[in-house]
Amino acid sequence: MKSISGSSPCLFQTHCPSDTVLIRVPRGRAIFSVEQHAAYIYHLHEGVVGTTITTSTGCNMVSAIIVPPQLVGIAGLAGMYSPRHILHLGEARAITPVTYCKVRREAVWALFSDREMLAQIMDLICNMVCNMSVLRSFPEKAGICRQVLIILNMLGRSIGTCESDGMLTLHGITHEDLALMINTSRNTITRVLSRLERDGLVETHRREIILTKPQSFLRSLLV
Repeated sequence: MKSISGSSPCLFQTHCPSDTVLIRVPRGRAIFSVEQHAAYIYHLHEGVVGTTITTSTGCNMVSAIIVPPQLVGIAGLAGMYSPRHILHLGEARAITPVTYCKVRREAVWALFSDREMLAQIMDLICNMVCNMSVLRSFPEKAGICRQVLIILNMLGRSIGTCESDGMLTLHGITHEDLALMINTSRNTITRVLSRLERDGLVETHRREIILTKPQSFLRSLLV
């Protein structure tokens, strides 16, 4: 059975396997779209998913970043007994290649009758809501550099690999990925990472970003 980011086996593969499908999609693929019927819950195993909204000017903007082992598309848990279809209000798209379980919402709802299962699912939802607040925590007029620091810190804590020397490595994260998360250009991200590299906070390699001083990272966020 597949583990999630090197942790425990998937809750839904374990408890409702006949209602669960494991799916792998490439970077850029939509998981669900605006106004699509919310018939499934998506449990993220690997990679990074961004949920997007359309602004008043018609631009698509990433409004939340979701990482393993969080849930995507929890709107599917609403209105279980309503005669009306619940629709997704935004879009979820793979920022990096992702692996996730697609679970029938009725199967997830059925697990709520077990208190232990309910507690585990609520933990997943709470973690997702906390990470959704990351982008909203950007102070008004916060500089791009600070936004990059916030995102890298969040990714490092959630999906980073802790090395023996205390460094955190983000595998498979590109400049384009970060640009999409922060709604900016790749060139801007490259300039910011170059500055952070000069400051000794990161090292950048092909599809790999290393947070060389995680504690200094945190102090930078408090300034």
